[in-house]
Amino acid sequence: MQQTIVLVLSMLVVIIAATLWQSIRHKKKVYHYVRQRYGQAPQKSYTDKLESIREYWQACAKVLPDYQAVDQITWNDLELDLVFDHLNTTYSSLGSEVLYARLHRLDGPPPEQLIDVLKHDQALRDDVAYFLHGIAKWDYNHVSDYLFDPAAQKTAGFYTWQGFVPVLGLILLPFHSPLGIITITTGFAWNAWTQSRLRLRIEHGISAIAYLSRAIHFGQKLAKRLKSSEPSYAQALQSALEPLKSIPSKLPIQVDNANPLAFLVQYLNYAILLDFTMYNRALQILIKQPQALHRLWETLGDLEIALAIASLEERQTITRPIFQTDHAITAQNITHPLIKEAVPNPVDFTRSTLVSGSNASGKSTYVKAIAISAITAQCLGRVFADQFSMKPGRIITSMAIRDDIHEGDSYFVAEIKSLRRMIEATLSGQTIYLFIDEILKGTNTIERIAASHAMLSFFHEHRVPLIAATHDIELTELQAPFMNNIHFREEVHQDEITFDYQIKAGPTQTTNAINLLKYYDFPTEVTDQAERLADHFKLNRRWSD
Repeated sequence: MQQTIVLVLSMLVVIIAATLWQSIRHKKKVYHYVRQRYGQAPQKSYTDKLESIREYWQACAKVLPDYQAVDQITWNDLELDLVFDHLNTTYSSLGSEVLYARLHRLDGPPPEQLIDVLKHDQALRDDVAYFLHGIAKWDYNHVSDYLFDPAAQKTAGFYTWQGFVPVLGLILLPFHSPLGIITITTGFAWNAWTQSRLRLRIEHGISAIAYLSRAIHFGQKLAKRLKSSEPSYAQALQSALEPLKSIPSKLPIQVDNANPLAFLVQYLNYAILLDFTMYNRALQILIKQPQALHRLWETLGDLEIALAIASLEERQTITRPIFQTDHAITAQNITHPLIKEAVPNPVDFTRSTLVSGSNASGKSTYVKAIAISAITAQCLGRVFADQFSMKPGRIITSMAIRDDIHEGDSYFVAEIKSLRRMIEATLSGQTIYLFIDEILKGTNTIERIAASHAMLSFFHEHRVPLIAATHDIELTELQAPFMNNIHFREEVHQDEITFDYQIKAGPTQTTNAINLLKYYDFPTEVTDQAERLADHFKLNRRWSD
């Protein structure tokens, strides 16, 4: 008996020592990782699947109107999934989820003071990154299911007393060994059967509570660490944690299999239904405080976003926007965030503007660059320019239109629906900015010019700022009294066509479609006839005599 006790104690010492050694080694590794990663572009990862990240935003959008400020058409037009990937240097799934949701909203960035202190205090920054890393990337954590209506989720049933049966057997063992052994064996078998039968029903819930437990645990460490250097944020975080303080900050219900204690946790879950009991307790707390979980996620998300912004400033030219009362946008040296070595350009969006130019000259990229910075200005407090001023307002685009197979809409019908929402927003009286690429290009030339002119005039009459990219020289002429005209230009050489991607004043005076046909070796009978017809139309404003 004594040898058995010594053996058990020795095994426990070995397990504890191995766990401590692994913990120290892991800590050093994580600190090295976060130091190396700061100021670097996001790394490709097998985690952070967009399908998982979207769950938080989708849950919020059903309840909170401000989560829908950037609609799905605008999101797709501007390829904001890619912009999110470019910005996403967060350390936890929680951070990714809140950043993704924040890019849909226009209700302000995290506190500037928080960003500044993380930029200038490396020791604090490393500690913050370490604790956020501890929350971990955990796809499909299902926390979004518990954000606003935890009472709708299933409980595990009432198994506290059932879980206690094997413990009762241990108590009986010294007094009546046979009865104790029978009680332990029966209790374990009963609990294992219950575990296998019911766990699938609440698997998502156990995952959510386990991840919440990590957020609470490391949130408490963050609040303590930030108390001296950023007391206002630390107080906000502590207030967010307070309603959830009764949830254990270290729920041992899901443990990494690499952890030496994993087998012990799994054994306890089967032996005494530990995970069922803790899940029930946590769910009851969330039901009593239905808004607490969302508040904690947003508060910790602010910290993740602040750190991501500080890191972005180390690797890319960005600046803080200036918010004004004039319904306009002006900027210096604006660029598209996803284009390497992008050519910067000025923006004078004090008057609605038509951007004309040849194919591939940079019109659409320029328009998208303005729209993207107008969004990030309001949700992150940063823009991809040297200077940027605007009045806050909704950004609405109609750009990357395509046939909608699911709705049965043709290209032109899809475009009409996209433009219709611009009309509705205009009539609502909201402060909005409109961005259009190739208006009504899904129809014939005569009706396109006529309808486009009428629609642009409508927006002008309602004093809605609009910037549109167009190939239609006729439209630049018709709108000259109401809109600024700017253009991009190409240089045609014998063997190539080059672009400088710099804005020029006035409407375009050149075209390059036929030159591009020549460049790609189309038959001369095609290009020669095209040139003759184009020259005839420019002189006579008709295609034939």
